[in-house]
Amino acid sequence: MFRSILGFVACLSLIAGVVTSASAQILPRPGRSTPTVFAPTSGRYRIVISGFAAAKETVDRDTDGRKDEVYAAAAFVLWDRRDGRMVSVPNVVWSREYGDIRGQTNGRIQAGSAGRGGGLWGGNGGDYAPASSDPRAPVGPPPVGDQLPLMVFEGGLSKGAEALLIAPSLWESDGRRLAFDNYATNWRAGGVSRLINSPAVQNQLSNPSVTSAVVPGDPTLQTIATVANIFTGGVVGSYLLGATTLITNQVDRPIGLTPYQNADQYQDRVVVVTWEKLQSLAVGAGISIAIPFAEPFDNQLNGIYTAYLRVERIQ
Repeated sequence: MFRSILGFVACLSLIAGVVTSASAQILPRPGRSTPTVFAPTSGRYRIVISGFAAAKETVDRDTDGRKDEVYAAAAFVLWDRRDGRMVSVPNVVWSREYGDIRGQTNGRIQAGSAGRGGGLWGGNGGDYAPASSDPRAPVGPPPVGDQLPLMVFEGGLSKGAEALLIAPSLWESDGRRLAFDNYATNWRAGGVSRLINSPAVQNQLSNPSVTSAVVPGDPTLQTIATVANIFTGGVVGSYLLGATTLITNQVDRPIGLTPYQNADQYQDRVVVVTWEKLQSLAVGAGISIAIPFAEPFDNQLNGIYTAYLRVERIQ
């Protein structure tokens, strides 16, 4: 009787097409599955100096044009936050001069309202360069050679990996580029590790806002400053200067000096860019970052300018 029951069960199993061996499993019919979508952890970005605004002219001789003649520059370096390795060598880019073009043969581009040929002074409610577009706009025309908007960086940034340090600057042109050339040499060869490891920069790494910048007077950078009338000495980030010497000798000088230790100090305005700061930025969208360069002391220099960085996600 028992054998008959086993035979009957075996027959049912064969009819149903079910294998009943000890190692077999009866698997349910698979349903439709939705593929897992992972949020992107990297992007490709373009960063330019889109232009600058003059609210008040600097102390400047008018022998080279009415009011101010200004060019923009940016020092930058890309490094890996995980091990401190430099991904790119430190470099500096700069634009042509903007201002009064009358009688000029140096390729200066017209900007400002001081006269028919231009001239930056801010007396008509503010002058902007370039005149062809609004440098404050978060999205704008692509960079064009050595004109504004000026290309600073285009490349990829990944979560937890690369960080980009940018130090934009504005320079009042007086015909001799000695100070600017020394400044650029310092950035390229003077060593940027001390600046990257300074509290000023490290605090920016943890700051979620990309629109913040290290402004002059940061005490964590003042320890880097050294006496260097024309930016010699191999320091990067903060300098002590003799502004009177620069002006008297008609040497190009950075706009944005402040008094410090019975001299004038120039501190780089530092912006740190990471993927984390930009992760909410959609492809095709951008952000404008306003960076102040003001000299409100003793009627000695007087300039009040603002530079604009534009950060766009392109992929």
